[in-house]
Amino acid sequence: MYKRHKGVAVVIQNNKREVLLLQRGAAARTEVGRWENPGGEIEEGEDPVDAAIREVREELGVEVEIMRLLYSDEFPPDSNDVIWTAGLFEGRIQGQPEIKEPRKCSALGWFSRYQLSTIPLASFTRSDFSRLGWLKDQSEDNTISANSLTAVVKSHFRHLIQKSITDPPPHPAKQCQ
Repeated sequence: MYKRHKGVAVVIQNNKREVLLLQRGAAARTEVGRWENPGGEIEEGEDPVDAAIREVREELGVEVEIMRLLYSDEFPPDSNDVIWTAGLFEGRIQGQPEIKEPRKCSALGWFSRYQLSTIPLASFTRSDFSRLGWLKDQSEDNTISANSLTAVVKSHFRHLIQKSITDPPPHPAKQCQ
């Protein structure tokens, strides 16, 4: 039987449009060492916006202004058989973030959208960024590869057809002599 949890995450960007991410520490439930947006579990009876503000304060020691809800969704079970219903918010912080829970978060950093595809993101954070259009979805990569392969095959066959027209093969009877 699956357990159900509700959570929040906050996308925080600076004035250079870099995204603030936290690296999951040794005490993280799953995906230790991967990078994620600040956030966490909603407490019983807690409003999601209040939970987002609390989580950013607990993890980074700064206040956050929640600008808007980007989306809310339910995710497939994780490796601990937990189904998460989570809201992703956009927020703006005041102050300098620093790690306040070192066992849960081993590092923090600001990353450009280009860099997001070069670091190991937590699966749910990768899903968030794909949904926002900041990362290519894996299915897009497969489609691009299939389309590229199709183009190469078509080009090769066009070349063979053109070659057979300009350089016809020798007559079969002459080859047998």
